[in-house]
Amino acid sequence: MVNGDSANRCSTRSSSDAPYVLAQHLASLSKRIRSPAGEVRSLLATQEGTLISGGQNQLKAWDSHQRFQQLAAVDFTEGDIRALQFHQEGGASLYVGTNNAILEGTMQSSFKILVQGIDTIICDLAIDFQGQSFVTVDKGGNICRWDIRYLMWKTKPQVDTICVGFHPEGRAITAGGTNGKLLVLHSDGGLVVATIFVADAALKALAYNTDGSVLAVGCEDGNVYICGSKNRGYLYKIHAVLKNEWPILQIDWSDDGEYLQSCYRKEDFCEVALWKVAESKRITSALSQNRNWPQHTCTLSHNILGIWKRIEGVFYLSCHRNGSKLATGAKDGFIRIYPYPYPEADQVRIFYYTRRVQ
Repeated sequence: MVNGDSANRCSTRSSSDAPYVLAQHLASLSKRIRSPAGEVRSLLATQEGTLISGGQNQLKAWDSHQRFQQLAAVDFTEGDIRALQFHQEGGASLYVGTNNAILEGTMQSSFKILVQGIDTIICDLAIDFQGQSFVTVDKGGNICRWDIRYLMWKTKPQVDTICVGFHPEGRAITAGGTNGKLLVLHSDGGLVVATIFVADAALKALAYNTDGSVLAVGCEDGNVYICGSKNRGYLYKIHAVLKNEWPILQIDWSDDGEYLQSCYRKEDFCEVALWKVAESKRITSALSQNRNWPQHTCTLSHNILGIWKRIEGVFYLSCHRNGSKLATGAKDGFIRIYPYPYPEADQVRIFYYTRRVQ
């Protein structure tokens, strides 16, 4: 029998019940055995006599026939190891459970993530309509690409990022940094291939026009930077600046690429601005009713005023249009589905979550 404890010790007992303690503080054994740093949270024994132990960010294999000599060690970046289980009896493949992920692999090769948990706030999400996948960025600066069921890849650039965009061709991903820089990542693996300086303030929102030839970048300084996009989303150059005074929250393009609407925070309130992009001119926001907004992520607009009138006291944090439907996420934890456009209060479907939906 083998026990692991919080004092960084592994203890074994033979059939005669004689204790054999593996501990760092025993000089006679310290040269032979080094337990994982920190607590030993999980143990697993193979039929061949190999003992596998899981500690803080590390998995180790020991040979029980050679006084528990260490055979191999694998480091993990997915958090502390909490549980171990064989894929099948007698096999070498393992399931490893960490703080926020489940991985599969072997000590001889490598481990891949099967299930990725999220233990912090999701700051932004962008959809790849071509490949049925999406990309997220969380408060910890992790950028993840997902398909419908699994995590495809995960990366954490050196620049802290808080917003993401997906080029319509599905080749390039953009991420807005808190330092005012725009990162361009390869969509296949998350490699950062370019860094572009945009502003001296945090970048808060990213939106491509329909064909991906222009990227609008909303900034904490209140401005929207219009960037020309070339080479399938890997090359950018600032062409114009739509000047405002208040931090940008969301941005939408009209289907013809001639107009842009931006939602911004003014003190304790949200307001919306409508722009004629070619002239860098702000026009009356009421004209947005005459334009078609394919995605519509702005939570305040004349086309969706009905969502604010429908239920008193609800504060909406996000929304997204899909054809004739508008999905909204609110601070009270509800997802509400409205018809689109929705200028007046009418029918609605409601889904409840225990936390606020961002």
